[in-house]
Amino acid sequence: MGSTRGISPAGLRQQVLEIESRVGFNAPITAVQEKQLFRKLDQVQSSVEQLQGQGNGDFLEDLPEKITRLYGTIHNRAVDTQVERVVSDAKHLQNALEHGKDIDHGVNRLKKRLQQIRRQHALGEGNLKVAGYVASRADQYLKARSLGQQAPQLVNQFNLLEIQKLHYRAEEIDDELAGELFEIAEGYFSGQTKDLMKRYHLLPERAKERLKTHFARLGIASPAEDGVKAAQAFVATAYDLASGDDSEPYFSEEELQRLFAEAHSM
Repeated sequence: MGSTRGISPAGLRQQVLEIESRVGFNAPITAVQEKQLFRKLDQVQSSVEQLQGQGNGDFLEDLPEKITRLYGTIHNRAVDTQVERVVSDAKHLQNALEHGKDIDHGVNRLKKRLQQIRRQHALGEGNLKVAGYVASRADQYLKARSLGQQAPQLVNQFNLLEIQKLHYRAEEIDDELAGELFEIAEGYFSGQTKDLMKRYHLLPERAKERLKTHFARLGIASPAEDGVKAAQAFVATAYDLASGDDSEPYFSEEELQRLFAEAHSM
């Protein structure tokens, strides 16, 4: 056992706090960063074990438990980051497809990366659903291309919302509320406004508070004033509740039209 000279519980606690600050606020953690953080934790853990071996463990309080939790947190954030990047790459590929580019090679790479992630890690429920969802869309795309058929969209705005709900584990939104927001948005957009104000007033307060913020930004006091702006506000609110305030820019009129057309084609 090495010497414990220069090792103090306070110094070790400061090192752990510095590592915690790197992991906080859901910051992305790459595979390289994961290894670096694990090396630092290993050093702290070794020092903790030396103190415990010398009978000084009582001064460590909850430090050993914190270190154990940090190992798990760092690994989980590193896996989350890999899955987040897959989703981001899928969005970029879809954008390239819409601009007439050949994305077959990119989709193949995306599928292989998903297979590698699922093979190397025991994914949690949320990440497993996201990985499975994107993998199934990639399979559908590649199968259609191999048969010479028109390839389906790799992602669209509606299933991106579903992915965001799964991956970011947003408890603020559920399927029923999301569906209600989009239905009201489409109603205002298409001019079929019967009973929409009643449905608006029955929405949960958290949804109405976000809607009021968007109404103010769009220059309306009520959704009845402008159907397009109302639709923009309701769609923006659905995304806000799924993945954080101001998570998506306002959809243009053309984008709203495509959005609702996609919903009916699914």
